[in-house]
Amino acid sequence: MPWTTSCGRSSGSKDVNVGRIDQVAYGLADAGLRTHAFLWHQGESGRVTRPEVYSDTFLRMAAAAVRNLGLTAPIYVARANYCDNRTSGAINAAQAELGAKQPGLRPGPDTDTLLAPALRNGCHFTRQGLLKHAALWFVTMAPDIHGLMQGSTDKR
Repeated sequence: MPWTTSCGRSSGSKDVNVGRIDQVAYGLADAGLRTHAFLWHQGESGRVTRPEVYSDTFLRMAAAAVRNLGLTAPIYVARANYCDNRTSGAINAAQAELGAKQPGLRPGPDTDTLLAPALRNGCHFTRQGLLKHAALWFVTMAPDIHGLMQGSTDKR
């Protein structure tokens, strides 16, 4: 049951992110695995989008994941929109607000803080940047890991 809401770039009528999410979600289900947390790190292509459009589109995508895929795990929303020495404070704020104020969503790390040249290659992280990126996610999620692994679906 694919859904067609998009926060990022589209490829034809189907969003690239949606296709990837569907593929992973169905693959996990087919393998008998359960999703404990959904980590959202996207925004580089959305930094030129109006914040209210980004938020509305994201919320529709998240609702579709719950409805169509049966997602019960919390969705962590990273603040991520830095690309090619440009960023959008408005999108960063929208991402922070989504994670902090919406039921079922939790704040993710602010990966736009990883700006050193050794950490980035344009829009993407270098190997060193990926290690720091993973560390930010760990610090963000560490307080929740026990509950997530026990199946807690506390929607905060």
